[in-house]
Amino acid sequence: MSEGKKYLSTADVAEHLGVSASWLSKLRMYGEGPPFFKLGARCVVYDLNQVDAWVERHRATIASKQVDRGK
Repeated sequence: MSEGKKYLSTADVAEHLGVSASWLSKLRMYGEGPPFFKLGARCVVYDLNQVDAWVERHRATIASKQVDRGK
């Protein structure tokens, strides 16, 4: 592993994001989700920096609509 990079398993990324490992697997199947490396038939790892960057790109913002309450 390169210095300054941290690679995580699917289970570790799922825990880091608070989602299930199966959800991440489904994202991979559909070509979505954070970038990953496949290191063999069953070994998938993620670069933690790329996972966090993916989360930032997919951050949702909620614009609250002001409601007129008769004031």
